[in-house]
Amino acid sequence: TSPPIFKKVGFEVGYAIGKEGYTLEDLADLWEQLKLGDVSCSKDTLTVENCYFCSGLPNVGYTYCKFDEGFIAGFLTKSLKKEISVRETKCWGLGFELCELEIKIHD
Repeated sequence: TSPPIFKKVGFEVGYAIGKEGYTLEDLADLWEQLKLGDVSCSKDTLTVENCYFCSGLPNVGYTYCKFDEGFIAGFLTKSLKKEISVRETKCWGLGFELCELEIKIHD
């Protein structure tokens, strides 16, 4: 299965769960409630420690969390009613011991 499929499925799931008016902080709370990792966020970044999917996996030179990229983009697209893109910049797969996802809002 290819990473773009994981990202697309993640987007659809996130979009189904998102609700108008929800924020990045609401998403971070949901992430922790679902035990998907320990989250901190800023205006344009979501950082996940103890990632449910990739924590402890080897450095393979690419990111693992394509589903998460899509999920976050879908959730925020529906919640904010704006086009959102998400790109993972740090991951266990790149040798980091956390995941960091950059969020870009397109006006």
